[in-house]
Amino acid sequence: MKRILLSLLITVGIVIILLLQISLTDLYVLLKTVDPFWVTLGSITYLLATLFRALRFKWLIDSKGIPLSDLFRITTFYHLSLMVLPSKVGELSYPYLLNKISGMTVTKGLASLIASRVYDFFIIMMILLFATIGFQGLLKVNLFLLILTIVFLISFIIFAFFYMSSFLSRMSNILGKISNWTASRNVRFVLWIQRKMNEMA
Repeated sequence: MKRILLSLLITVGIVIILLLQISLTDLYVLLKTVDPFWVTLGSITYLLATLFRALRFKWLIDSKGIPLSDLFRITTFYHLSLMVLPSKVGELSYPYLLNKISGMTVTKGLASLIASRVYDFFIIMMILLFATIGFQGLLKVNLFLLILTIVFLISFIIFAFFYMSSFLSRMSNILGKISNWTASRNVRFVLWIQRKMNEMA
């Protein structure tokens, strides 16, 4: 019963936040003049985009065998959180929902989220590279220097992705040495951070 009430309160809260961010008059005019064909087409496209995002997350955490239906629900609420919550707080909803629905640890969920963001950044850099070459007449910058910078960033992303595990393990070891050297009082907290970094690695 408490869970249902909490869900209702969260839903009502999200609806109120959304209504506070828009003009009801503009919304009424938009709904009155909208073309049903484009609404339907847009809804189907957005649904497919969400499905493909869920598939991407499934490939990233394939070893857990989480049903696609669960991942679709998680992805839907995750993207809703990104649009509603301020800053990038919505990013934290993905590992949280993954933990609550599938039982996967928050750390592993966070690791898969980071991996997906690396893929996103890589794809954006590739698009930027081809766009730079295709629209060089519109850009008032040094084309060679811009392409060189993009290629460097793409190479850095690939390098960082393949060596992320080693990097996190080394950071964990360095953190432990600093803690021992400074005789930190928060030993439990440091050990917790080290454990989480090793899990992500």
